[in-house]
Amino acid sequence: MKKSTYLIALLSTCFSFTVLAQNLNTPSYGQTDQYVTDFFRQVRSKNTRKVTLGSIKGSPYFEEAFVQGTIFYQNQPQDQKVFLRHNAFSDEIEMTENQYQYQTDQAIVKSTDLSCTIGDSKYVYLPYVDKASGIVKMGYLIELYKNNQYAIYLNKSKVYMEATQARTGLERSFPPRFVDDITYYYNTNGDTPVELKLYKSKLREIFNDKDRFNNFIKRNSRTKDNTSQWLVDLFMFMEQ
Repeated sequence: MKKSTYLIALLSTCFSFTVLAQNLNTPSYGQTDQYVTDFFRQVRSKNTRKVTLGSIKGSPYFEEAFVQGTIFYQNQPQDQKVFLRHNAFSDEIEMTENQYQYQTDQAIVKSTDLSCTIGDSKYVYLPYVDKASGIVKMGYLIELYKNNQYAIYLNKSKVYMEATQARTGLERSFPPRFVDDITYYYNTNGDTPVELKLYKSKLREIFNDKDRFNNFIKRNSRTKDNTSQWLVDLFMFMEQ
């Protein structure tokens, strides 16, 4: 099997083999036919977490429109033109060749060798310590900052909540809905990312130079809207 065929299986079953074979910048790495078949099976199993959207309040997407993006294989950009969006409920990077369609059956196979940019956001597929269970899981994180010692990531998820019926006149009924779940993660020296708690006392514990940290806190206020940039500024300041 030609070397380009393997990465085609990684990207999507729905792209043309002929076109991608000309565009993918991939090395030969000697996978077996069964290996490729397994990746095709992962693509075909997309949407295993389907729900009927008609009666659900909210959306499984933070951004529903497809945006032109770039797929990277082992940090090397690929040439084909694709439009991407992140399904925050199923945690998949959906893709299409038509920017204006709404539904698609195409998705990037989940692999640590593959990353992508959607607009200004870089999505990487990594193991991280789940904040709720404390168990290491795989998922897409948005890379906000990465330097020699520290890296900061953002996890944007949608949680599906079942409908609830009021049991008394004092309670409220709620329709089935998607609820936003936003969590920051960080790692040190390439370790598995863990939750980055935003309390000042917890942030202070990360750094050795407490005086420098206190100096930054006094001069820079964090708000709900500027949290991502504030964290990037903080870690850059502490690494200077």
